[in-house]
Amino acid sequence: MQRIVAKRPIFNKSAPKNPAFIGHLSKNSYNILLSLIITAIAISCSLFCVWSHNQVINLGYKASQANTESEELLQLNKKLKLEIATLTSPNRVEGIAKKKLRLISPKPDQLVIIK
Repeated sequence: MQRIVAKRPIFNKSAPKNPAFIGHLSKNSYNILLSLIITAIAISCSLFCVWSHNQVINLGYKASQANTESEELLQLNKKLKLEIATLTSPNRVEGIAKKKLRLISPKPDQLVIIK
């Protein structure tokens, strides 16, 4: 069996076991670590840009839907106001009172004016 031995260690053997060991990295290891950090930052920024663009598009769709719904509700409100005005008009109420309820108009001497 052959043993594979690394030609160059990643860390110096004299590196202390404390968290501030970056100063004890070899130059090659430091460059690799720096490249990984820069790549991770670039990927994170790219993902954030894509996510924020996606959020803007989704909010645009929601705003468009809200505007459409608002316009529909305004039209419905106008129709309902017209229907209320039609149903409560004095001529219609008087017609229903005379035809369906068989009421008659009061005679002039039956009128009482309240001030």
